[in-house]
Amino acid sequence: MKKIFFTKFLFGFFLLIHSQLIIAQSDDDYFMQDDTLADIVGITKYDAFCPILEGDSVRYCGKAPCTGWVKDYYPGTEKLIHQGSYDYGRISTTFTNYFFSGVIERTFFKKPNGDYYSFEVFDSLSKPVTKIEYYRTTVIKRQDFYPGGIMELDDVYEKKGRYIESQKYYYRNGKPYSELMLVDDKKNLYNYREFSKTGKLKFAGQKIRNPEINDYFSHGKWAYYDENGKIIKIENYVKGVLTE
Repeated sequence: MKKIFFTKFLFGFFLLIHSQLIIAQSDDDYFMQDDTLADIVGITKYDAFCPILEGDSVRYCGKAPCTGWVKDYYPGTEKLIHQGSYDYGRISTTFTNYFFSGVIERTFFKKPNGDYYSFEVFDSLSKPVTKIEYYRTTVIKRQDFYPGGIMELDDVYEKKGRYIESQKYYYRNGKPYSELMLVDDKKNLYNYREFSKTGKLKFAGQKIRNPEINDYFSHGKWAYYDENGKIIKIENYVKGVLTE
């Protein structure tokens, strides 16, 4: 009985000491562990301190939230991994991350025109991966790229991000795959076109957006084309329902 009690006492004492060690470890000690190193998806840990990027963490420098210009280096080197401007532990106006080679991995900065921000991510050869513009915390423009820097997606939103004004997708060869273009914001009406890999128009028509679910439905007359540009079929829709 005494042996069981003594074992439980030792186990409880170990848990107490372990928890105190965790508490004593500063946020900076935890933050600078090996997972700050770049991996296949990039150096993403610092995004957690940027409110515009929906980060909700507070970074500490010692016992106080970081304030002012902060620089971090790859462990054991003088090579920058990150530098940025902090205000009470949150990234305020700008930050830049770097690959070990010194090439910029991502950069974020506040534009001079009010509450607008720019965020860009690059691969190790400086080719673009993603470019995003924000109004406050809302995306108003987004561009995504295939490996090698060929554009895959180009989205432009209404100035407050409430709906898409234009959306363009591209094949890996750079030719357009599809485009959705706003023509009447009051009626939520868009023109839509889709293309083959050779750039020939495959079909075209209009779509209507349902603002309640933010989805798009075929509406009105749709035309389908062959490789020579000749119309081969006509369909008519009413809010996504084929009528003939």
